[in-house]
Amino acid sequence: MSGRIKDLVEIVPVGNPVAEGSSAPERAISSFLLTYDLGDALTRVVERLAGLTEQPKNCLIVGSSGCGKSTLLSVAVSLLEVEPTAEMHSRLTEIRKGLGDLTSHVIRVTDCGKGRRLASTIERLIIDYFRTSGMTFRNNDVEDSSGSWLDIIAEAAMSLPRNHRLIIAIDDLDRWLRGAGRYAYDNLQTMTRLGTISRTMPLSTCSVAGSGLLYDDANSADGRGWMAALHADFQIQYLPAHTVRTATASRVLRKNARQRREILEVLGRLREKLPELNYSDDEFIELYPLEVSTWTIGGHLHRWIEDFSFPEFAARAAESVRGRPSQSLFALNDMFAHYEAQLRRVESLGPIFAAYDHLLTDSLPRLGQSQRLWGRLALQSMIMHTIADIPVDVITLTNSVLLYSLHGSGSSYVFMAAVLKQLESLGRGQIVASGEGMLRRYSLVSGQREAIQVQIDELADSIDDEEEINWALLGFGGQFFADWPLGTLTGGSGRSDLWDISQRPGSVALKPRLPDGSVPDMPDRPRLVILAPGRSWSEAREVVGESANTACWIGAAPTPSGRQVLKQWLAVSRLESDDRTNRFSGLAELRRDLREQAAAVFSRVYIERGMLVTHERSDPMGQVVQPVRDESLVVRLIPAEVLAPMAQAVTAGDSGCTVDSAARIDRLWLAHLSAETREEVNDMMLIRDEQNWLQRLETWYAAGVARDVSAPVRLFGERGFQSGEIAAALEAKQQFDVALFSVRRTVGSGSLIGLSDALESVFESHDRLWEARQRLEWLERFSAWLDSTEVFRRYLAEAETLEDADVESLRGTLVEWLEKPESFVDETRRIAFNDAFDAYRTEYIKYYSTEHNRSVSAPVIDRLSNALIESQSWQALEGLSALSIGNPSYLVEVTNLISTLRETQCDAEVEALLADRPRCTCGFKFGDRSRIAAMAASASELIQTGVQHHRRLLNIRRSELRAKLKARKTAYGLETIKAIAALTGDEEMPAIDPDTVSALNDLLASRS
Repeated sequence: MSGRIKDLVEIVPVGNPVAEGSSAPERAISSFLLTYDLGDALTRVVERLAGLTEQPKNCLIVGSSGCGKSTLLSVAVSLLEVEPTAEMHSRLTEIRKGLGDLTSHVIRVTDCGKGRRLASTIERLIIDYFRTSGMTFRNNDVEDSSGSWLDIIAEAAMSLPRNHRLIIAIDDLDRWLRGAGRYAYDNLQTMTRLGTISRTMPLSTCSVAGSGLLYDDANSADGRGWMAALHADFQIQYLPAHTVRTATASRVLRKNARQRREILEVLGRLREKLPELNYSDDEFIELYPLEVSTWTIGGHLHRWIEDFSFPEFAARAAESVRGRPSQSLFALNDMFAHYEAQLRRVESLGPIFAAYDHLLTDSLPRLGQSQRLWGRLALQSMIMHTIADIPVDVITLTNSVLLYSLHGSGSSYVFMAAVLKQLESLGRGQIVASGEGMLRRYSLVSGQREAIQVQIDELADSIDDEEEINWALLGFGGQFFADWPLGTLTGGSGRSDLWDISQRPGSVALKPRLPDGSVPDMPDRPRLVILAPGRSWSEAREVVGESANTACWIGAAPTPSGRQVLKQWLAVSRLESDDRTNRFSGLAELRRDLREQAAAVFSRVYIERGMLVTHERSDPMGQVVQPVRDESLVVRLIPAEVLAPMAQAVTAGDSGCTVDSAARIDRLWLAHLSAETREEVNDMMLIRDEQNWLQRLETWYAAGVARDVSAPVRLFGERGFQSGEIAAALEAKQQFDVALFSVRRTVGSGSLIGLSDALESVFESHDRLWEARQRLEWLERFSAWLDSTEVFRRYLAEAETLEDADVESLRGTLVEWLEKPESFVDETRRIAFNDAFDAYRTEYIKYYSTEHNRSVSAPVIDRLSNALIESQSWQALEGLSALSIGNPSYLVEVTNLISTLRETQCDAEVEALLADRPRCTCGFKFGDRSRIAAMAASASELIQTGVQHHRRLLNIRRSELRAKLKARKTAYGLETIKAIAALTGDEEMPAIDPDTVSALNDLLASRS
């Protein structure tokens, strides 16, 4: 068998040579690893985009991180751009020639999607492309997006000559469609519209998305999945997770049959040393000579290292270890050494490297000499897993660096676990660990929240624009007012169609519009003027003195801490829109915290301390604002008597003519569908603007698709349609699914025509629509309760067994109830269960917290630890361990045991924690009570054993010591002489002080 790596693998450089001056598409094609499967996938994608098939002209490339999605997209569009005569692989040449004389114009969309409109981004790129290419179309000079209709894109496609096609390539579609981005729904509509346009125009779209998209699509049947909207015009090309790995094996790390057999023998020998190697034979052979963890981590490195390519890495790595013995693979520690310098340059990884450096310099040197190599390699593996956001257990970590004893003595996993435990103790605060034994999982502290906080504070200190700060504060009014028109915190600009908004330095004025969105022709329109916080009351009086139809809202000046919160809010908003910083995992959590704090500042400034000033009086705002947001309307702050003329103007209409009855019937259905209550229907009937209705329907649709009633649907299935209330609710759910489909089609088409007929065919009458709404609301409540039962189940299953038979009987009853969820259709039974569960939890919390505090509270653990440390035996062991003949291992073991005892201490507010979980965060179990007592007893016993061991050592040399002591008795004090005599005899253990230890060491070292 071959003994070297170089004999077991043939390493082939990635890609073909590229002539100097080659274009970017030619370079992308030359480095593509063309395998049979990837060739088929590439052929299908190119043919769809080129419009050579009857299938949809658009494509979605889907797969997990690191599977080569973006590469496939890049090569597909590059192949459409290059000339048919370009030098490339014969199969690629065949694909390109199959396109004939097609000319493609590729628009690459790579911008971050958060906080951006996909439509405006694409249109801007198209305008730039046409300008730089010397091409023109009608709207070539338009700078802004044309909206959801994508007019600019359509006009650009239609302006192309025959046999020309516009190709839009979107990398990372997930970031445009997912998360809390304010334009997520708008971007989905853009994708849907692109599909519609491609049916009749020379346009194709190819996008890349993660495999989570398919899981989302699995829920589309219940109205939640956004993928369902794209199915009609996009076809999925799925790439398996192992695609790049397999391509690397076949094109870069080649092995013949003999080499494959010998590599399996290498794996067998490695398994003898590391029996928990969790690799399949094929996986190990494919990646050899790379350890499999390098593939696991490599799939994440493209997030941090620009242009990272696993095949290119594999070629370089394999070349660097060719001369090693066959078992010495390129492991994860080698990967760390290879990329450490590049990773250290990534600013956001700084806190992780800070933790690593701290452990390397402060903790590692304190390990034993034989443990330091293991500790160093463990830290290198740990930091790579942390960067990839993968907590790693002891077994996987050991395997990832192929660390084992050359002499085969003892388990490598046990030894590694001991080393990690010491590192964890020595580097407290630098390592995050959870779990027990071999499955204990480790990662380095990322410190991202702290790092982000520093950046936020620095950026906040640079913000001094008072107007910007005031507008940031005003943006939080949407937390308290249902019709708040300023800011974007409630998913858009609020009900801004109610208001005509004007801004001046230090103030903003709101004037009501008519319900149809028009501006009333009134000489002195009513208005609400909001002054910047801290302005004087006299200024407010001057504002309302100008008109009796004006109310002025003035807030108190914010405190310095409040202003700092607002500046931090602005700072975190800027960081979130920055491509370099928006990937921080802690940014979203910080944003949520600051949103709550800033809303509290608005409440203090404008509500708790604010005043509403009118022509006749001034009132504290706290008396005006209702505690429920939906009951608080800004329009109510305007003097009531001036709203009546507006209502009359609405009733009369623009010209006093009667409203067309057919249009009124259409609006009546839309009003009943989207009104919050039946009382709102008449008011909504006054809205006649079609765009206004489309916006309201879009909002209604977004709320509808977010509704989740899948739990009862799964629970009851077909049999649910055979029982009264359940059947009615499930039927209502189906009715609204149809309504959702009709509304989505209406919003997509931009026309209300036919929607009322569709709604009437579903619900038959307005009364039945409201009945269906009530049934669906009942189903939603039941669904929400079913979802909560998982919390109940987990709490009851994980709770400790109490010694109270009555409480345990109640627990058993609750478990039995949960086994029959269909019985909770009756809401009174749900209330009864909640009451019973609360009663059980109250008794459980009382019992558990008592046992917890009696066993692991700070006073208890301190008492146990101090009793050991302050004992005479402990002081004796400390002194005796300092002797020249002493054995400090006893003291070390006892110290570690007491340290472990102290680690069990918990000072958490356990009663508050137990409301949500059945155990304290420290993991205390009732079985720990005896374990803690046994630990203290073991420490005490070990102290006594250590003392007796040292007394035996001294007794062996008793004659010698007494002779030396007698000869030098004038050199020591009387108490010291008595202590040494007692210590070397059979008397009771004396007190050991520093003088006694010094004298004994002196006597032991002397020759006479």
